[in-house]
Amino acid sequence: MKETTEVASHSSFATFMAGRALLTVQVLWAIVSASEASLPFGYLEYALQRLDQYYHLKDQILDQEEAAAARSCANDDYDAIASTGEKESH
Repeated sequence: MKETTEVASHSSFATFMAGRALLTVQVLWAIVSASEASLPFGYLEYALQRLDQYYHLKDQILDQEEAAAARSCANDDYDAIASTGEKESH
C-alpha cells in the first residue's frame, strides 16, 4: 500500500510541476504581451486567471496528497495492531 501511495504522490508531483511550468509560461507571456501588444485583449486579466488556476490546482493536489498520506498512516496503524493481535493469539 505504501508503494502505491508513493507512486501516486510522485505522479501527482510530476503532473503538478508540468502544469506549473505551463502556467508560468502563460503568465509571463500575458504580462509581456500586456505592455507590447496592440490587440485589445485582457492580458493582465488572463495572467491573473492563470495564477488563480495554479493556486487552486496546487491546493487540490496538496489536499489529495495529505488525504492519501493520512489513509496510508491509518492502514499502517491497522496493520501494526492486527499483527500484534495475531502474535498475542498464537
